[in-house]
Amino acid sequence: MPEQTHPVPIVHAPTIGPVTARLVFGAGTCDEPVLLAGVAHLVEHLVVRAALPIAAPHNAVTQDRITVFEVVTTTTEEALDLVRGLAAAVRAVLDVSEETVERERRIVAREDPLRADEMVPSVHTARFGPAGPGRSGAGAAPVAGITPAEVRRWVEHHLVAGNAIVSVAGGAVPPATVDLALPPGPPAAPLQPWTGPMRTGALVESPLDGIAASVVVPARVAPLLEAVLEHEVFDALRMEAGVAYAIDSHSVALDGERSVVVVTADPVEADTEAAATVVVETLRRLAASGPSTSTTARIDAARAVNATDAAFRADLRVSAEVLMRLRGLPTPQPVDGPVTPAELSNLRSALADALGTLVVCVDQDADADFAALAERHGLDHVDAAPGVPAPERVWFPPRPGAGRSVHRTALLPAFADAHLEVDGTRVTLRPRGLPARMVDLAEAAVVGRRGDLGVTVVDGAGNTLHLRADEWWRGRRMVDAVVRATPPHLVRAFSA
Repeated sequence: MPEQTHPVPIVHAPTIGPVTARLVFGAGTCDEPVLLAGVAHLVEHLVVRAALPIAAPHNAVTQDRITVFEVVTTTTEEALDLVRGLAAAVRAVLDVSEETVERERRIVAREDPLRADEMVPSVHTARFGPAGPGRSGAGAAPVAGITPAEVRRWVEHHLVAGNAIVSVAGGAVPPATVDLALPPGPPAAPLQPWTGPMRTGALVESPLDGIAASVVVPARVAPLLEAVLEHEVFDALRMEAGVAYAIDSHSVALDGERSVVVVTADPVEADTEAAATVVVETLRRLAASGPSTSTTARIDAARAVNATDAAFRADLRVSAEVLMRLRGLPTPQPVDGPVTPAELSNLRSALADALGTLVVCVDQDADADFAALAERHGLDHVDAAPGVPAPERVWFPPRPGAGRSVHRTALLPAFADAHLEVDGTRVTLRPRGLPARMVDLAEAAVVGRRGDLGVTVVDGAGNTLHLRADEWWRGRRMVDAVVRATPPHLVRAFSA
């Protein structure tokens, strides 16, 4: 019996050359619950696996707010046939086996080992915490334990006919809709104004290399600011200071009105402090006087090239309409001509207003006085240690009691360089000679068990506490104690 089909709208833009068709769903990384971090990417992989072989160039990508499956062909008819095959693959994933999920989990882990193994906080996590927009660019360690049932629920909720659009760039004009054998379901709601946590005016120590700086600006100026920052920071860090090689910029839509614009750079540890200073000073200079004539000339040249590229313009048009329809994001203003004085004025004004939202992430392993660096730039210093400071007391902890256990790194307490106390849902780490920290497991974002080898606690701010069994006397007992103290719904399997 044929699968039930549902009409899915098509957006089209004419252009010359091959036909690029995309099946797009209004769900991405930022829609994942922290406990299922990585599920959108895993499902993307499973859909492509179910669709193979695909007799055309193809690709798939999980973005912050959407998931995209793309094929490139020579005719609209052929492209829509391939899209029908992708839709059938989505439905097939509803019956995916544990063996297939496990195989694809391994592939995902090989694609980006760091983010598949760890809950690495990105610059967005440093600002927003581990949920919502804080998922952008962050780690996805829970993917190691995602089950076929959880895959199925993600597909049934997000990869549904009402939450899908097909875009076609090039070829003959397609019909207004195409019938696809997708699961039924409603569209995603437009992005609502973010009301969760949002850190501003801070210098944050990060486990990631290099530096990243971000500001929150009106969505209308984000594309120009992205381009300006990439050129200006490149000139300042690489060409003038000589302390970084790779400079990049990107933005994440916070809601329909605001975007977070980020610039990243890769200084070595010894140059981290100098690079952070250059980036902050560059942002403040841009707010005061705008970009250099060299920067505007390069942006003008890129715009002129793009204006002659019919395929680029068609892709930009359909992509913008897809984001507007699926997630309610505003359509960018066309920028075919040179940068105007009004654009530069709006950029300076918006950036001046946004400086108060500045968050700078710096490599925590760099040999620098981060507190002094933050003070020099008028920023709060955040050391990104997990949990909260715990009251100090005598080094030798009292004996464990009911609902309480004490663990140490050596058999004899006098030779231990750290103690760990578990009291109800509270875990307190007391390293010898260092401040004690307490994490309430009931308020954690996720607690990942790595078999018997260890446990990773991600607190509500996205900071991580790693406890390895082989670093503790009777370490497996310590791991068991932490897991038992955690509310069961917060425990996930991480890679061992």
